[in-house]
Amino acid sequence: MDPSGAAAKTIAEMKRLDSVFRVMTEKEFELINKLMWPRSVVKEDMLRWHRQGFVWSEYINRKFGLIQNVGGPCGVLAAVQAYLLRFLLFGSKSMDSKKQWTRIQDDISAEERECALASAMSDIVSQCRARETSKFVLVRLANSNEILTPESKANRIVLAEFDDIDSYRLALRRNMASFFSKSGVLLFVYSVVLSRGIEFVRSDTD
Repeated sequence: MDPSGAAAKTIAEMKRLDSVFRVMTEKEFELINKLMWPRSVVKEDMLRWHRQGFVWSEYINRKFGLIQNVGGPCGVLAAVQAYLLRFLLFGSKSMDSKKQWTRIQDDISAEERECALASAMSDIVSQCRARETSKFVLVRLANSNEILTPESKANRIVLAEFDDIDSYRLALRRNMASFFSKSGVLLFVYSVVLSRGIEFVRSDTD
């Protein structure tokens, strides 16, 4: 194999992306949780958010759908589902949207839907940034075998910053296990909030 070839460069880029993650600081964790969870929040509501990942539908002809287990982050899932469908229906230059709709109902691979999901999530983060020069922030579990709870500490989470959407999307694809976990939707919200900036999000709500 040619070490200077495309495959070697891709492997090197993946290793670089893996190395940029750092543990979330206690201060960052405190600030984002104060924004997310006001004092009036009910613990049962918090638990719903901590128990919702990105889960694929197993219904026939709807395997591109995202399933919500219980009440909670329905707005987040609805937004991601809309962007996901946009990429699936209008992302092909060789097939119109009607044909795409028929095709994805009958034949969509796990690889295709995961790629579309990563593109949807990346696009949402890109549009939520306060400025064109703002970083893309990706938040994931430090250990993909664990999940977040309302009692979790900052060291359960790691994050990384990226300058461009392509690097962000590639890093997201490599870390989808975190988003398919029960903590997935919450981790995505953390990513969006930190990409926009906590102060900007706070001002958005005023």
